[in-house]
Amino acid sequence: MRDGLEAFVQAWEALPLFESQRGLAPQVLADQRARRLRGDAEALARSLRHAGTGVQHWLGDHLPRVEVPALLIAGSLDAKFVQIARDLEQRLPHAHLQVVEGAGHNVHLEKPEEFVTLVDAFLRHHDGH
Repeated sequence: MRDGLEAFVQAWEALPLFESQRGLAPQVLADQRARRLRGDAEALARSLRHAGTGVQHWLGDHLPRVEVPALLIAGSLDAKFVQIARDLEQRLPHAHLQVVEGAGHNVHLEKPEEFVTLVDAFLRHHDGH
């Protein structure tokens, strides 16, 4: 809030978490940046304060009771979230984990065709189930 949305977006995009995006097409990066800059700084700050991963309550003990299929997608270059997805896969009785090679934190941005293929196949397989 102190430095404004543009400074936040610049710092956010510089995080090592997004290193894998640096090789994306310039237009993809420009479009992503434009979407981020259209955000509401106050709403983003509230979201991070009240719903960020650092403040969310642990609900992992409830996961074994989830009876619906769940698709977990993680990029192979994001080791932290691959491990989180593997842990979730063990806790969720009907989980399907897909690790997308060569993608980082934002699989849908970095490998959109593969992401859509995985989601589409999952939904077709579970249609009506």
